[in-house]
Amino acid sequence: MRSKPRNPLEPMATVVSALLGLTGAGIAVTVLAAVVGSGGIMGLGQSFVYVDVPGIVGGSDLQSGQWNLHDGVLANTTGYRFFTTHPDVRQRVWYTLTLLPSSVLFIGALLLVFRLVRGAERDGIYTAATARRLRTLGWFLLIGAVVKMVVEMAAANRLLATMVTNHVEWIGPIFWETPWAVLLTAAGLLTFARIMRIGVEMRDDLQGTV
Repeated sequence: MRSKPRNPLEPMATVVSALLGLTGAGIAVTVLAAVVGSGGIMGLGQSFVYVDVPGIVGGSDLQSGQWNLHDGVLANTTGYRFFTTHPDVRQRVWYTLTLLPSSVLFIGALLLVFRLVRGAERDGIYTAATARRLRTLGWFLLIGAVVKMVVEMAAANRLLATMVTNHVEWIGPIFWETPWAVLLTAAGLLTFARIMRIGVEMRDDLQGTV
């Protein structure tokens, strides 16, 4: 008795389906908790909001904390967390915008991967449709990562400006906090999509000449 051929898209197909199910369940539980008043979602329903900023802030006149240290001890402030227990509407909106882009990027990428896997199972892996879906995923990650970073930085800056009387200009991530992994993954997907598209076109041309 011949065994059933293994799906070449495993374990991705199973992992993506499981992540979609867990994400959907998590969203449902979070929304339900927010409705009954025992939790919050993206800043909505929470009793406080906060913003984290690096310890060294260029272009701002934030005051550093003062500590009394023993002899031979040095201190290097790595960051601050400002929070308010009575946020107004503006602060809630800015706080939501510091959280929402990450969730949108994750859920959107997950749905596109699910679409890619299901389409490849239906149409075949080495097809123009699969290459097109792969390219769409790559562009979504590339553009989404940049938009996420800009929106979250801008929202964090505006939220900070509502919490301090100091002059706040622009507080951005340091070099290694840039989502290089996502950007490199997106570039790799776009490259593979291009290679796959060229290969599919060459195969179709060869089949047409036979």
